[in-house]
Amino acid sequence: MMKEIKASWTFLILIAFVGLLFVGCTDFLDDPELQIDPNRAKDVSPDVLLNTIQISHFFMQEGALARTFSMWMQQMSGTDRQYLAYDRYSIVEADHDGEFNDVYTGGGLVDIRKVIELCNANGWINYRGIAKVWEALVIGTAASIWGNIPYSEAANPDIPTPKLDTQAEIYAAIQKLLDDAIKDLQTPLSGFAATLPANDHVYGGDLGKWIRFAHSLKARYYLHWGEAFEAGEELPEGYTNPYEQALNHAANGINATDGDFKTKHSDIESESNTWYQFYRERDSYIRAGKFLVDLLIERKDPRLPIYFAPAGFDDSGNPIYVGSAPGEGRISASTLSSIFLDKSKSYDILTYEETLFIQAEAAFKLGDETTAREKLNQALRVIEAKWGLKPDTLGVYDDTVTGDALFEAIMMEKYIALFLNIEVFNDWKRTGYPKIVAFGANDYTESPDIIPHRLPISDDERQTNPNVDDPTKQLSGPDKQAYYWEPNDPNYGRNQNDPIRNPY
Repeated sequence: MMKEIKASWTFLILIAFVGLLFVGCTDFLDDPELQIDPNRAKDVSPDVLLNTIQISHFFMQEGALARTFSMWMQQMSGTDRQYLAYDRYSIVEADHDGEFNDVYTGGGLVDIRKVIELCNANGWINYRGIAKVWEALVIGTAASIWGNIPYSEAANPDIPTPKLDTQAEIYAAIQKLLDDAIKDLQTPLSGFAATLPANDHVYGGDLGKWIRFAHSLKARYYLHWGEAFEAGEELPEGYTNPYEQALNHAANGINATDGDFKTKHSDIESESNTWYQFYRERDSYIRAGKFLVDLLIERKDPRLPIYFAPAGFDDSGNPIYVGSAPGEGRISASTLSSIFLDKSKSYDILTYEETLFIQAEAAFKLGDETTAREKLNQALRVIEAKWGLKPDTLGVYDDTVTGDALFEAIMMEKYIALFLNIEVFNDWKRTGYPKIVAFGANDYTESPDIIPHRLPISDDERQTNPNVDDPTKQLSGPDKQAYYWEPNDPNYGRNQNDPIRNPY
């Protein structure tokens, strides 16, 4: 990682990033310490660092990664220029350099560790707990996408070329980190020791909500290893039965929509949501995906006009919704709706409904179909309230829905609900749902052998860290266009929690 992990360089990036994105913001950047000389990193306060951590990872969660995976999962479709290539799975190392680098710099692990260090020095245990949860979110997201990445030796200026920890090692470490975070957040404090962030853009310093989010995050990460557990693969340390562990932590997780973990934006142009900014600059690049549009039309799902704008109107003035198929490049297809392109729209990262879907899937896998249906129906009621729909508009699953049909219902409802969320990609790798037909495939059973299951590590990292191998030897698939990973390659093998490449 070379010079990227040096704190002074990180702080320069921090200030530049904040200045470019949030000039003139009164809510986000009213801290006078933002005017500190950027060369005097020793003077930075944890609030300044936390501000940048939040901004950086709001954009990470709803930016290029969300766009890429929404295309591959056919919620959206790339229709022009490089996005048409991405829609056809043509991805190279440099395409997500910025997102990989942000895991470590510009509000990444280096700055998170600095916040923790400052909290230790001041005895701010609760504040430290919040920083640890952020670390678990950032690193866990990265490990789910890239697999083996630097972690245990990362953010250490004495180790310029950190080793790549295995995905299992990382998942074990972040579960322990979340346990520590929960203890920190539960510690009763008073006076100076009870100092909390002045700029917590997610929960406003509500420790109870942070604790519940930490439990939901633990549940998500346990569920990521469900496929490996069923396949009899070796699990991360501390993982026994991921379904039981996911169910237990989800029960203590987010339990109301006001506890949803979301990004934050405003109607100020420089603070607007990432999808709005993308459409503003690259309107032709991405459109609604045909699979999701057709699915919503078939189900007569009232979320169709919530998610997408009409592509036109028929002779009677009725809206027409059109999706672009993988690789089709249909620029005339529907765009995102005005709801999702509203400047101040907050995007979900982990919500009450996802927590309920986790409980439904875990209960099903443990043989408790009654609880699985109960949690599935509860999730639908939450979604209806969220979008202002009448109760039961999305249907009710009764006890005639059992077995494979029930599992499919859980995963398909989750697929629709987690619109534009990175987690949909992880669900598909683990379960095979939704049964999408990839570009170049004859039917859905071929899709897992065509759609990439992970991203290549940044070429910036490879060029400065000899522990990262050149991935070009791993190119295969139709016309050598997509990245496929050899099972035994230590750096670019299939992810450990994704042992069954094709579940069909």
